[in-house]
Amino acid sequence: MATTVSYTTRPPRGEEKEGRDYHFVSKERFLALKEQYFFAEWAYVYNYYYATAVEQIERYWAEDKAIIKDLDLRGADQIKKNYPQALRVFIAPPSVEELVHRVRKRQENSREELKVRIEQALNEMEHGNSFDHYLANVDIQETIKKLKKIIDKYLKTV
Repeated sequence: MATTVSYTTRPPRGEEKEGRDYHFVSKERFLALKEQYFFAEWAYVYNYYYATAVEQIERYWAEDKAIIKDLDLRGADQIKKNYPQALRVFIAPPSVEELVHRVRKRQENSREELKVRIEQALNEMEHGNSFDHYLANVDIQETIKKLKKIIDKYLKTV
């Protein structure tokens, strides 16, 4: 399995490093790359642009590696459209209350950013059942085990 490094226009937080956590680019650079069809999926989320490069996806798939991505609904829909063989698994918090708690626990966000993130997450939770699989993340270790089983089963069919 592999993970890709997303592109974003937001500034780095805390200990985030260029090329490890994200590729941090200006809005102008991001939009230029988007116009060149550099991205397999992109979205404007939480007041910033985020995207995944086509090259990363195609390189890993050429190596027969499964890719794990954390995407919003639009990004997941774009990936499914561009790569119909993609498996989409929605991982949700166990409840709305827990969602709000988890978002508020992240202290790097302003009050306005928290509001936007909570609204977006609530909207996404309403659409999670449209994915191939839906997991409620009550316990992270159990969720990882379930996700691995889903991926292993899927990989045996493709």
